[in-house]
This record gives sequence, structure tokens and C-alpha cells, in this order.
Amino acid sequence: MVPTSYLREQAEKCRRLARDVSDATTRARLEMLASEYQAQADFQDSHAPGELRRTASSVD
Repeated sequence: MVPTSYLREQAEKCRRLARDVSDATTRARLEMLASEYQAQADFQDSHAPGELRRTASSVD
């Protein structure tokens, strides 16, 4: 399983890139990728077993 901190970092990178790009198609794709990374991190947080959730939260 990919750490949620990594997924959230990738989401933020995509958001930053989307703000700086002028091409609308590229911007939309980057924003979609950011949403996907964020959704995966949120899913992992909400579906991790109790011990794993506590460990992942303390690392984030």
C-alpha cells in the first residue's frame, strides 16, 4: 500500500502544476489526477485497519 502522505504530496504537486499551466486540457487532466490521488488517500485513511490507521496518521 502506498503511504497516504505520498498520495497527498502527489495531489498537491498536480494542483501546483495545474495552476501554472496555460493549456486547458492539461490543466483539467492535472486537476483530475489531483482528485484521484486525494480520493485514494482518503479511501486508504477510512478503510485502513485500526492499527495501520493510527500508524499512518502519526506519520502524515
